[in-house]
Amino acid sequence: RWYQRRVHGAKSDEEIVQILRKRINGQIHEEEWVDIIKYMYNSEDAVSIIVKVKEVVKDSMPRRQSSGRSRSDGSRDPNQIAYHDFLKVLLDFQLLGHEKFLAKFVRLFRQFDSDKNGILDEQEFRRLLQAIDTNKSDSEIDQLLDLIDPHNNQLINFSECVTFLSSELVALMSEKKTAA
Repeated sequence: RWYQRRVHGAKSDEEIVQILRKRINGQIHEEEWVDIIKYMYNSEDAVSIIVKVKEVVKDSMPRRQSSGRSRSDGSRDPNQIAYHDFLKVLLDFQLLGHEKFLAKFVRLFRQFDSDKNGILDEQEFRRLLQAIDTNKSDSEIDQLLDLIDPHNNQLINFSECVTFLSSELVALMSEKKTAA
């Protein structure tokens, strides 16, 4: 929508929606997908995604006929990509990033899950928090415990840890990245 609004600023919202529907059910021109990628991602990620989209575009091109000449029926602009293929490239890239990020936390979680049952008790959780942030005070840990385990049932699973510790995890992973 952002791209279409920028390119077709004088058009009404209804006209923009129609253009979007056409794109979603069809092809996206190279100028569009490059601008969208550059808008959504930092420059390093954008380059990686653009390369991947170009690979998908190349792989989806009609094969050359046996004479070695390309199809000349004009049925497809060689720099377009089907919207669903474009969306898949973006979602695959994001999923890979999440998997890489969470893989580090999975190792950390398992390190402190001493009985290997996939659930942290209070002591395991406290040790995990201390590993993530050595400056965290006991009162701060108690506050987090009250949030994550309000009934004090001592059953803190991986998903709860990710949900409640996401900002701390981002900071931890950023620190380790800059230290490397």
